[in-house]
Amino acid sequence: MIIEDEPASTDLTCDFPDGVIEGSTEVLATVIGDLLGKALENLERLIRLPRGCGEQTLISLAPNIYVYEYLSVSDQLTPALESKLIEFIKSGIQNQYGFIRNDGSISAFGNRDPSGSIWLSMATAIVFERARSLVTVDGDVIRGLVAFVLSNQEASGVFTEPGRVIHVDMQGGTSSGLGMTAYIAIGLIDFTIAYPTRAEYRSSLDLAIDYLIGESANTEDVYELAIITHALIRYDLEFSTDGVTTGTQELFDKFFALGVGSGTEIYWPKSVEPPNYRRTLSLDIECTSYGLFSLILLNRKFDAVKAAKYLTAQANDLGGYGSTQDTVKALEALAAFANPEVFSASGLNVGLTLTPDVGSPIEAEVNAANRMTLQQFELDDSVTSLTVEPTSDSSSLAIVSLICRFYQDPDAIIPAFTISTSYTRECRYFLRLNVCVSYIPSGGRTSSNMAVATVYLPSGYQYREWYGGVNNKDVTKVETFNSNTKVNIYFNKFEETESCFDINAYRGLTVANLKGGSITVFDFYDTSKEGSASFEAPSVFGECSFR
Repeated sequence: MIIEDEPASTDLTCDFPDGVIEGSTEVLATVIGDLLGKALENLERLIRLPRGCGEQTLISLAPNIYVYEYLSVSDQLTPALESKLIEFIKSGIQNQYGFIRNDGSISAFGNRDPSGSIWLSMATAIVFERARSLVTVDGDVIRGLVAFVLSNQEASGVFTEPGRVIHVDMQGGTSSGLGMTAYIAIGLIDFTIAYPTRAEYRSSLDLAIDYLIGESANTEDVYELAIITHALIRYDLEFSTDGVTTGTQELFDKFFALGVGSGTEIYWPKSVEPPNYRRTLSLDIECTSYGLFSLILLNRKFDAVKAAKYLTAQANDLGGYGSTQDTVKALEALAAFANPEVFSASGLNVGLTLTPDVGSPIEAEVNAANRMTLQQFELDDSVTSLTVEPTSDSSSLAIVSLICRFYQDPDAIIPAFTISTSYTRECRYFLRLNVCVSYIPSGGRTSSNMAVATVYLPSGYQYREWYGGVNNKDVTKVETFNSNTKVNIYFNKFEETESCFDINAYRGLTVANLKGGSITVFDFYDTSKEGSASFEAPSVFGECSFR
C-alpha cells in the first residue's frame, strides 16, 4: 500500500520454498487504487451462496453483508451486484434458519447436536441484526438467540459454552472464557443500542464488562487482549460520559506494545508455530483485524494505516486469506477502515515506477478514472523482487502486489494429517475401502477443526449410501459429486489418536486398466493444513456379499 509520508521506495519480494517444481513459477505485479480492490475484483469467488452446516453458512453469509455495506458507502454498488448480494443474503438467512434449535439457540447441525452453541448463537444474531436493514429477518429468531446466550452467563459475568464450536479458533483458541465473553460483550453492545428497552441486555453487558475489567490484568495472551480492548473501547465510547477510561487506555497500550513490524506496518502475532509458505497464520490476521478496529475507534489514523497495510499485504491474489474466519474479520476491518468517513486520500492521482530485479521498469498510474481497475503486469518468471517508487507527491493511495505462483513437490510439503488406506473387501461389483486418519500436532494444537476427507474412488466405482455408506460415528455430513465418483466426508475433528472409517462403493462400470484413487484430508477452516494419499486399484475377486 503506497500512501503519502512514506519512504521514497518500497521493496516487495518473492520467497520461494524448497521443492518448487522447475518451470512452474509465474510472477505478476498488480496495481489498483482501492483498499479492497483485489477482493472486489474477485467478487465471484469472494461472495458465495451460503450453504453447509450452521457455521459454514454463517461464514459464507457474513462477507456478503460486509461487501454490500462497503460497496454502498463507496458508491460502487451496481444494480446487478446488488441483486446478487441480496439474493445470497436471503438464501443464507433462510439456510441458517434450518439450524435453529427448539430452544431458540443454534448449532452447527441444529437439533442433531446435543446442545446449542452460545458462540454461534451470538454470531448469528449479530449477522441477522446487521442484515435487517437489507432484507426481512424474523425478529423473534434474533431475540431467541440472544436469550439463549444470556441464559449461559454465570454470576461472575463470564459466559460458558454448553455446546460445541467446530472451528475452535473462532473462540480465540482459549478455554479461559475471556475471549468468549469479550466476543459476546461486543455483540451485546450492538443489541443494547438497538433495543434500549431490553433492560436484560444492558444488565448482562455490564456484568460481562466488569468481568473483563477484573480479569484482563491477568492475561498476556495477545488474542484475548485484542478482543478485550476492542470490547472495552466500544463500551466506553458508547456508555461512558468521559469517553475511553484510563484503565481501558492502559490495557490497549499493553496490547499495542505487543505489536511487531517495521516503521510502515504493524501486526500482532498470536501463533506459536512459524508461518509456512502457503499462508499467513490465521490468528495473526484476526488479532490484527481487532487491533485495526480499535485504532479506528481511537482515531489513531497513522497507526491504523500501518495495520491496514499489513492486512492488505497478507491478502492472497484473490483478496482473501488463509482460512475463512480470518478472511471474514480482515474484510470487515478493512471495509471499516476504507469507509470514506474514516480514511480518504485526497486528489487520487499517483504515478508509480515498478522496477523488477529482472527485466525493464514499468510505469503505472492510478487516478479517479481507473481506481477500481486491476492493472496487471506479467514479469519474468525468475523475478524475486520488485522496487515500487511513487513518481508524484500527491496524497493518494495505491495497492501494489507482487504475486508469486508456483507448484511445489508434494514430498516437500509438511502434511498436517497422516493417512493410511486398505481394502477390507473386494468383490466383482463391490469394494470396501478402510481409511485411517490422525492429526499431526502443531502450534500447541492436538486436534483439527472440522475436517473434510475428499475421496476419489477408483475408476468405474461409485459411492452408494444404501451399500452402507460411510460407517463412522464422527461423520456429520456426506456429499457426492461427479456421478458419485467423488465423495466429501465431513468430520467433527481429527485428533492424534487414529480414527478409521469405511467407504462402500459399487462397481457401476466395467473399465479396462483400472486406475487407483486418492484421498485428501484438510482442515475446513484452515485449508493449508492437509494431508493426502493415493491407493492402488482393487484386485477384483469373485462373488461376495457386501455386508
